[in-house]
Amino acid sequence: MPATKLPLLLAKGWKAVAPRATGRHLLWQSNGRVLNSETDFSQPHVLGEVGPVDCPLAVDTVRRMVYAYVSPLARHRRDYSEIRAWHLDLGTSRRLFSLGLNQWALWHFSHLQRHDAILTLVATDMPGEGVNIQHQLGIFDIAKLRSLLVNLPRDAFLPLDIHPSRRELLFYGVEGYQVIDFAGKRLRRLAGPGLPEGRGGCFHPRREQILLGGTGIVLWDTGHDTLEQLHPRGHYPVWDKSGEGFWFGESSGDLYHYSLDTGHAERIVSLAANPHPELRHARGVVSTADGRYLALCLTRRIKRSSSSDPDKPEYRHDHCLCVLDTQAKEVWQFEGPCRNPVWYEPELTQFGRS
Repeated sequence: MPATKLPLLLAKGWKAVAPRATGRHLLWQSNGRVLNSETDFSQPHVLGEVGPVDCPLAVDTVRRMVYAYVSPLARHRRDYSEIRAWHLDLGTSRRLFSLGLNQWALWHFSHLQRHDAILTLVATDMPGEGVNIQHQLGIFDIAKLRSLLVNLPRDAFLPLDIHPSRRELLFYGVEGYQVIDFAGKRLRRLAGPGLPEGRGGCFHPRREQILLGGTGIVLWDTGHDTLEQLHPRGHYPVWDKSGEGFWFGESSGDLYHYSLDTGHAERIVSLAANPHPELRHARGVVSTADGRYLALCLTRRIKRSSSSDPDKPEYRHDHCLCVLDTQAKEVWQFEGPCRNPVWYEPELTQFGRS
């Protein structure tokens, strides 16, 4: 059955429109494949298969490449674990780095132009009884084709963000939050009861502030070492271009904007007829460099009727990829499974953007 558009609820002044070209491209993952398309979605192109691991994509605007962690789908007999590159103009691909068959890349996968390197969390299944997984920061130098695995402090389990200008990362774990440098040194730690549950976090682009998400949105002022709860509900906060507000979600099926000036949160878009919202598919919104366009995967969860096939899951999940034009206040969508969207803006090549 072909996918159909999902009904949207929009904030006042916003409208749903047909998909249109913007001069930018989106890449995303769907059913174990990487797709590439202009924002009108007229001719989405499959670049290749990446497998089942939920690891983000990374774009290199200088080389005009997209990098991804790749592992085999179940139907493949050959086992492999690698970081692969696709040339977005030529359509060719090649393996950049091989990982051990007991290793895989998780959670965070970013290309830093200023270092010409890929950063990711590498998990290694160590020998011994039971489950024994070692987490390390993987730094993969693209120009020299060299890799370095850096040991991390205890409980540095989930990387949330990379600092926009410093060699620092924000991690979450059972014991709280940590800021860690690229050498694996702990620079700052936040622990104690009542903290958000690590569903998203981001450094402010200019100030000594960090947003934390989970059971509400909390502002961590690292300059004064203070905490302020900004919103009682919310996950995966992302600063907007101005740095005076941020985007966040309350579920997998909505997007809100919070203004620091007014202290008010406005729901911008949400999926209608979504009586059973969930968080499993929720991720942070991704923005173009100028902040005008946003991309977001939305998911609606519907409970199946009692007469449905008993072998099927209790809930059905409907997905779409939404593009938001924050200047024109327009929203459009591409129907179907989506995860880890990323923008490709080739006109940024001359600026060497990281």
